[in-house]
Amino acid sequence: MENRAVRRRLPDERASVTHRVTIDWGTDLYIIVGLYPNGQPGELFLKVGKVGSTLRGLLDVLGIWTSMLLQVGVPLDDLCEKMIGVSFEPKGRTSNPDIPECSSVADYVFRWLRWRFGGDAADITWPSWKAGFGRLLGPCWFPDMKNARGTIMAERHAVEDTEGRG
Repeated sequence: MENRAVRRRLPDERASVTHRVTIDWGTDLYIIVGLYPNGQPGELFLKVGKVGSTLRGLLDVLGIWTSMLLQVGVPLDDLCEKMIGVSFEPKGRTSNPDIPECSSVADYVFRWLRWRFGGDAADITWPSWKAGFGRLLGPCWFPDMKNARGTIMAERHAVEDTEGRG
């Protein structure tokens, strides 16, 4: 017997939300979220201005995989829990006063998705995040050279990554 996830595609014509943000005073990011008729997200497109860049290609892959996972029923909160706290360049200050800093484009995208579409952390007041930075991040998957499926807490990495920032 074959186990296959049932993919629930979005209708051909659908509503969407587009969000623009600048990260680190130089990376313009557009987040486009396609919505099911009930208003829940079902697809994700991520666009940066640098055509042909590695970042653009990786964001395309992140959008495709996120879309597929949402369409087979993976809860948005679960995706956010795993992706918030991932750290890579570009990172830093953002033009969004609700999410003033991020540790990567992926971190920003999933913080914004959680903030915009609800979930356990939807009522967090983001400007106060520096006081409890680690508590907001929660657990996140990171590669571990000893065990490819190993995990560590993003909280520890977030504290290490932000030490010395004012």
